[in-house]
Amino acid sequence: MDYCSHVSTQYNKNFDFLKQHLTTHIIPDIRQKGTLDNYETRVGEGFHQEVQEAYKQTNCKDTEPQMARIDENLEAVARIRMLIDNASQHESTLAKTTRSDEVQSSSNATQIRGTLARSNEHWILGSPAAGITDAKGLADELVARGLVNEAMEFQNTLFNFLRKNISPDCVEDSHLQVQVFQCLYLTYQSLEDWKEGRDILRCNPDFHSHARYDCALVNTDSGMLSPVRLRMLFRCMTSRGPVDIALVHSYKRTSWKPKTMWEGMRVFERAQKCDLVMMRYLVRGVHMVKAFGTKDGREYLNDTIDGDMLLRAGN
Repeated sequence: MDYCSHVSTQYNKNFDFLKQHLTTHIIPDIRQKGTLDNYETRVGEGFHQEVQEAYKQTNCKDTEPQMARIDENLEAVARIRMLIDNASQHESTLAKTTRSDEVQSSSNATQIRGTLARSNEHWILGSPAAGITDAKGLADELVARGLVNEAMEFQNTLFNFLRKNISPDCVEDSHLQVQVFQCLYLTYQSLEDWKEGRDILRCNPDFHSHARYDCALVNTDSGMLSPVRLRMLFRCMTSRGPVDIALVHSYKRTSWKPKTMWEGMRVFERAQKCDLVMMRYLVRGVHMVKAFGTKDGREYLNDTIDGDMLLRAGN
């Protein structure tokens, strides 16, 4: 501060501006959220463009109330536009599905192959694998993905899961048809600004020559953050209609701590066995970061990827 006062006096400079003030928060911010490579400036820099465009529409006098009204109007227009686009997309999807139904001879195969969303769902399955399979085919796919233990009793596990969560008579073992998918689109409402957001998650053993299994948050009764790693996405055709299911590796909080800790740090440990989860319980994508210097399966939850995740983490 003495240096700033000296420069202000000698060179008639004023250090009373926002960016100078923010430098006083550097040390607390690093202690709370870790090193600076966990941060990004895209959100703030993008906001500059909105402010500049709004300023150009004012009369350059008493601009803040005018800019606030301009921003409010733009948000309202954007929400209306989003609702119209979503309605148009749904109508287009419905029309394509209807045409597909007329062409396909099998209604079950059509429902599996058809486009993936229904009007009241917040997820869309994409990148379908070639061909329709059954429960045994799913078990073989698990072996191909390195999940040998899960494949052993997978058929019984799947049938029991369907009977428990759908209906005791929803499926016959010999007639179950299944379609595997490798991409998941999750739509959610942001806690930051209540706008609609969407995450694209991959569950692909050969995504550009590399295995990629992304993570998501699961809605649980506990209300705590419950991340999972996707291992397989599939749709089962039952007597009650199509049922979308995810095979996941769950995470639980661990007491292990690294040598260098920071405030708000969350360390999770991946479970050894996989679980089946109804697709409707997946909320949004989440970024898990491998913890080095410890055993495999321990990962940090990155809550700084956007404002919504920051709020969901309780910050």
